[in-house]
Amino acid sequence: MKTNSAERQARWMAVAMISTTAFAFATPEMAPQTSDEISEYIQMEIGSDTRMDGTKVSATLADGVAILSGHVATLDQAERAVERAMSVIKVRAVVNQLKIGGATIPDESVKTSVRSALDKNKALDAGRINIEVENGKAVLGGTVGTWDEQEIARETVSKVPGVLVVENRTEVTFDGIRDDAQIAEQLRQLIANDPLCDGLSLSVSVKEGLIRLKGEVGSRGEYDRLVRRSSVTGVFEVNADSLSINSDLKMEAVEDKQFTPEQMMAAMDDAMKADRRIDAALIRSELTEGVVALSGEVPTEEMKFAAESTARGIPGVMAVDNRINVGEIQRPLVSANAPVVTPHR
Repeated sequence: MKTNSAERQARWMAVAMISTTAFAFATPEMAPQTSDEISEYIQMEIGSDTRMDGTKVSATLADGVAILSGHVATLDQAERAVERAMSVIKVRAVVNQLKIGGATIPDESVKTSVRSALDKNKALDAGRINIEVENGKAVLGGTVGTWDEQEIARETVSKVPGVLVVENRTEVTFDGIRDDAQIAEQLRQLIANDPLCDGLSLSVSVKEGLIRLKGEVGSRGEYDRLVRRSSVTGVFEVNADSLSINSDLKMEAVEDKQFTPEQMMAAMDDAMKADRRIDAALIRSELTEGVVALSGEVPTEEMKFAAESTARGIPGVMAVDNRINVGEIQRPLVSANAPVVTPHR
């Protein structure tokens, strides 16, 4: 089988061309080590992605938490930048503070585009999903048959130009029966969106819930990640006999990350505290099998959706159930001269 060493080497050359002199020597064998080098590498990873054309993204790294700032044209680009940053070594979490600009599109036009995108996505049955769009916020309602379809719907809408934020209110009925074509399309989209699959020639086939993966990956971590993530709803078995490891394709500065639940929660706690848009004391989070449930009450929608964005920046998080309420926060006022009252026991 023909390998893709040339493709990956070309990608590294593109990265080196946009790097600064401090890290222009980047090669697959010379991974960044310090926080400054990793921050610069994150910027290069994002800048080398053709889907990020027209963006300007900066990154800083502290205690494994990468903070992205700058400007992008679409929500899809903002989330793509997060995926890129999450794949880089020594990154425990990503805080997405990117501003979405681009041309303003009328809500009705955005709604029409959202409906079209959902209906065209062969990975889900979108017939029971309702849509409302106001000031760039797309609200999804109705029902879907599986957890997978709920997340696929959100990802599909995030790619529509003019959508600034997605509020997913769809309910899962668990009555969905996914056919082979839907599963195959979901996996093709998963591979296309995974930074660790860049420059690789991979194929997937599905028959009666049996997945067959074919191609080459660069490391055992990439192999395990692809097999693990292929076990989507409706899959009974993943056959990877035709999936091989070619070390020539390995990228030294990106990796699969398998954090324990405790590590994921610790990273999320640090990321929430590092995000200047969030009052972390107002937000509660729970993690169950890769799904984060957020709750609490915050004063603005901006904080609500910022918390969801930050939760999605934790490696291993597959979906976020955002139950945060928006309302006026009543804080007790205590005078600096007020006496301290000790309760009787």
